[in-house]
Amino acid sequence: MTPGEVGRSAFRFRRAAARSLLPIALSLVLAGCASSPVDNEPRARVHVVQRGETLYAIASRYGLDYRDVARWNRLRDPDMIYVGQRLRLFPSSASTTSRAAAASRSTRGASSAGKGASSARSPAP
Repeated sequence: MTPGEVGRSAFRFRRAAARSLLPIALSLVLAGCASSPVDNEPRARVHVVQRGETLYAIASRYGLDYRDVARWNRLRDPDMIYVGQRLRLFPSSASTTSRAAAASRSTRGASSAGKGASSARSPAP
């Protein structure tokens, strides 16, 4: 074999290898772009605090905001959680109801603030 033939043979080999790897590489790229599989497991509704955990880390693990978890569990200080404590990871119906009532009160208070301080409420038009 002459040096030119060796070079052409090596080129053909590399080209054939690249052609056979292309479908595999393309499959891997497309698999990485696919959406995540559907999680059939129900979401945890309660978390039992383990040693060394923080409310922030627990909330983050479940994709929640630590302030929401603190409110749902009526924690005055989010830094004070205890080993073995069971934390609710969803709003209770009472917390959503009380939040709506508080919003309603603050809206009424703001609308009557500019009209003078009378204790009697005027009927809705």
